Amino acid sequence: MSRWQKTVIRGLRSGYPLDEQGTLSDSSDNESIISPFYDELFIDEGSSFSESEPEPVLGSPSRITTCSESGSPRTVPPLVKRIRGKSLLKLVKAENPSIDKAKDLLSEGTPDEISQAIKHTDAAGNSVIHYACAKALVPWVELLIENGADLNVAGKDGQTPMHFTVKGEAKNVGQVKDKVKVVELLIKERVLADEKDDHGRTPLQLACDVKGQREVTRALLSHREIDQDVKSETVISQLLHITCQNDQFENAVLLLKHGAKPLTSGGKRRDTALHIILRKGQAKYALRFLETCNQKLHDMREILLARNANQQSVIDEAVRCGDKELVSYCLKHVAQPGDCDDLLNIRSKDESTLMHTACRHGHHDIVRMLDEICPKLLDSQNERRLTPLHVACSRNKAQVTTLVCDLLHQR
Repeated sequence: MSRWQKTVIRGLRSGYPLDEQGTLSDSSDNESIISPFYDELFIDEGSSFSESEPEPVLGSPSRITTCSESGSPRTVPPLVKRIRGKSLLKLVKAENPSIDKAKDLLSEGTPDEISQAIKHTDAAGNSVIHYACAKALVPWVELLIENGADLNVAGKDGQTPMHFTVKGEAKNVGQVKDKVKVVELLIKERVLADEKDDHGRTPLQLACDVKGQREVTRALLSHREIDQDVKSETVISQLLHITCQNDQFENAVLLLKHGAKPLTSGGKRRDTALHIILRKGQAKYALRFLETCNQKLHDMREILLARNANQQSVIDEAVRCGDKELVSYCLKHVAQPGDCDDLLNIRSKDESTLMHTACRHGHHDIVRMLDEICPKLLDSQNERRLTPLHVACSRNKAQVTTLVCDLLHQR
C-alpha cells in the first residue's frame, strides 16, 4: 500500500477533510493507525462491513479516490451509503424499531444516499418498506413515504408492500388499527392495490384468507382508488367462495355487501357460498348472509332454492342445520301463505322433502313448524316410498317419532 493510500484511509477514520489536491490537511505520518482491513474494505466492493467498527462521519466524502496496484487512481463506492442502507434495514428488522433513530439516519444524508438506504434489500429481496408494512409501523411508513420510497416495489415472492401489510394475522386490536392505517396510507398514495404476487394472489385475496382481517378487508374495499377490476363482481364472487371455504365468514358478509354475487358456485360439488356456510354449521352467519342478500334486493327464492351438484338446495341445508330462527326466515321467503305445493315440490336427489330432512336429523321444532305450514308433508314419500315417519323410526329419533305420531293421530 502506498503512503498516499494510507494517508487517505487515516483521514477517513479521523474525519479530516481532503484538501483541493486530494490530500489530507493533516500531514502526520503515523502508520500505526492504518489497518489492512480498511484497505481491503475500500478496494474490494464486495467486502462486508464489521459491525464492531465505528461508523464513519456522515459528512465524509461521498466518493473516495484510491490507487490501484499499478499506481493509477480509481474511484470506489462510498462506504457511508452501504453502511447507512444496512443500518436502516437492520433497524426496521429489530424487535422494537426506533423511529427517532430512523429519522437520525436519514436526516444528514444526501438525496442519493437516502434513496440508496431506502432501496437497500436483504438476502430475501425485501427492503425497508416491506418490513415497515409487515409490522404495521405507521410512523415508519409515513417517514418512508415522505422520503420517496417506492410503494409498489416487489419483495420476496413478488409481493408489494400492500401484500406485506395485509397477509399477516394481527396480534391484537391495536395492530389491527395500525394495519388499517397503513392500508389507508398506501391507498392514499395511489398504490397498485390489485397487483398479483408470484402465486397470482392480490392483497385482497390475502386479506380474505387471514383470520381477523375484517377491518383490513373493509379498508381495501371502501376506497375508490383501488382499481375497479379488483372490485368487479367476477373477482369478488370468486373470493366469496374461497373465503367461505377458509371459514372467514365475517369477510364473506363484507364481500357480499360490496357486490359479490351470492349464487356463484364452485368446486366439484358446485356449492354456493350458503351451501358451504350451512354445511359448516354456521347458522348465525347464514342468517346474516341472507339478511344482507335481502337488503341488496337479491332474489331470495332463487338463492334458497339453488342446488349443488348433489341436487341439495340451500333451504334443505338450512333445515339440516336445525336452527329454528334460520328455517323460519327461509320459509318466509319460499312458501307462499296458503300454498302448500311450494314446499311439497322442494325435493332433494332422492325425492326427500324438507320434512324428511327434519325427521332424519331429529329437529322436532322444525317438524312442528313445517306441519303448521303444510300438513301434507307428513304424507309425502321419497323415491323409496318412505314417509317422514319411516325415516324418523329408521334413525331412532324417538322424540320426533312420538311427535309425528301425535300429529297424525290429531287428524
